[in-house]
Amino acid sequence: MSTQQKLVERMTAAANRLASMRARQLLAEMRAEHHERDRARRELVKRRALFGDVIMQCGLGDWSPQEIRGLVLHTLDQTGTSPTVRLGFRKRAEDGTGNARGPPKAADGS
Repeated sequence: MSTQQKLVERMTAAANRLASMRARQLLAEMRAEHHERDRARRELVKRRALFGDVIMQCGLGDWSPQEIRGLVLHTLDQTGTSPTVRLGFRKRAEDGTGNARGPPKAADGS
């Protein structure tokens, strides 16, 4: 075998090793991305369940999603989103000073 043939074989083997290493790296990156997407999906499912639990605890279980969304939007319009207001909401929930209420009564008393 000539020196040139040996050199070609060594270069071919090196190229194959490089391709194999790159394929392993790509596979590892794909796995990591998949795990991250799966983790994010699980966290979203947990967060949605938590929000559902909070809605039920507040006595709004029989409200429609549109009514709950309207309530939240109304509250944001009335109170704003300042950190101080949010802290007050959090304190009220933690202290248990909020009470579970049903739907608001109509203005005409019915």
